[in-house]
Amino acid sequence: MSIRRYHEQTKHHLNAYAPGPGALDWANQPDPFRRYAGAPRVALALTARGLTTLFNSVRSARPVPSQARRIRSIGALFEISLGPSAWKVYQGSSWALRCNPSSGNLHPTEGYLVCPRVGDLGPGVYHYASREHALERRAVMEWGSAFPEGGLIVGLSAIVWREAGKYGARAYRYCQHDAGHAIAAIRYASAVLGWRAKVLEAPGDHAVSRLLGLDREEDLAGAEPERPEALLWVGPADAKPDCEALAACPGLWLGRANRLSPGHVHWPQIEMAERACVKPGTAPGPRGRAAAPPLKHLGNAVEAVRIITQRRSAMAFDGRTYVSHETFFKLLDATLPRGDVPPWDAVPWGPRVHLVLFVPRVRDLAAGLYLLLVRRDALVPELRQALGQDWRWEPVPDAPGHVALHLLLPADTKEAARTLPRLPPGHRRRLRVFPGDAGRVRGHPGGRRVALSGAVLGGRRHRPGALPGGRGGGSAWDRHRLLFRRHRP
Repeated sequence: MSIRRYHEQTKHHLNAYAPGPGALDWANQPDPFRRYAGAPRVALALTARGLTTLFNSVRSARPVPSQARRIRSIGALFEISLGPSAWKVYQGSSWALRCNPSSGNLHPTEGYLVCPRVGDLGPGVYHYASREHALERRAVMEWGSAFPEGGLIVGLSAIVWREAGKYGARAYRYCQHDAGHAIAAIRYASAVLGWRAKVLEAPGDHAVSRLLGLDREEDLAGAEPERPEALLWVGPADAKPDCEALAACPGLWLGRANRLSPGHVHWPQIEMAERACVKPGTAPGPRGRAAAPPLKHLGNAVEAVRIITQRRSAMAFDGRTYVSHETFFKLLDATLPRGDVPPWDAVPWGPRVHLVLFVPRVRDLAAGLYLLLVRRDALVPELRQALGQDWRWEPVPDAPGHVALHLLLPADTKEAARTLPRLPPGHRRRLRVFPGDAGRVRGHPGGRRVALSGAVLGGRRHRPGALPGGRGGGSAWDRHRLLFRRHRP
């Protein structure tokens, strides 16, 4: 089964939901926090508030003084990437908000640290316990000379059940989105510390599982499995960690995973998608980038940690406020991939998505459906055919030359929004991500990379959106072209 077939089978439609549970099973709601009983725990201090790096420096890749690699700075890396940023309380219930965005705030992504000795932190593999802001030592390792100097590895895995309990067969796509959000969050956090971070392209899923201990059935007996997502090298750009060699090093494994729910529902679509997208070991490919001029200075001196920790999802709109022409184009410009700017410099592949935007209220811009091309290449004719021949495809004359914004269809998006609430909450969005490799998505690396790219882009939008007066957005693949034909002016 190709990942495209999975995508088609798990779409929502105006007259039907994708295969899912139909209702929330509150008694079976997964524990949002994984723990490893018996694994020694290393408490981390909350130190990120003391970091004064400006968001302007992070978003435009200006030089930032590098923090020494100590337990304190490693704690800050996890604190502002995968750690809780706030707690909400309502009618006796409480839940955490985290620095990395997540579909439905379900957080299927787990974080790991793989490191040599760092001060009192011994060499090994650690699981990040976000609630306690602590590292659980999963393995005492003997790396020998296999671990490159001057860096560390952050690993990401996914507990698919956390999403499947609410979203059913669609859970796999949400896990990929969350992994992309986590990659962006880690890259931003490392930039705040003056460090570099990049996704390691070579390791296959098998090597990632071995290195992080995800394949240890005895440690996960009775608990929900974790599937490998990615490894990020946080260290010198010229270092090349050999993850196969690291995974083969001897070590003593510790701890047993907790069970998150008393019962589970099996979704065969997820299982088939996972088989279709297993990543083998691969040789690094070319790092193609779309050319774009340097980002303009935002004109304010807001600390990056403040932007990261105040990120929230958009919950309500007043139906009256307009975005200025200038602000709108700045936001679009910030989404364009730049090879030397976080978080795009963390991913080893070029841009994989284009943006379809619902624009209701921007001054001096007609309301309607717009397309932002993140690259101009041979796939554009294919994209035009996939979207439909009746779109206008009119370039927006006032857009900066490198911002390829096109009007597809003038439309009353407010009327369309009255229809969209009939779709589930995860489907109502102001922004859509459309795969730039529409006809070429079959399995890995295409399927996972498209979803990861959309989420990294979403992470890029969340941070500027968290500036005073703004909020982040979301992304999804589904599209309902006929809906906008119905509401043509």
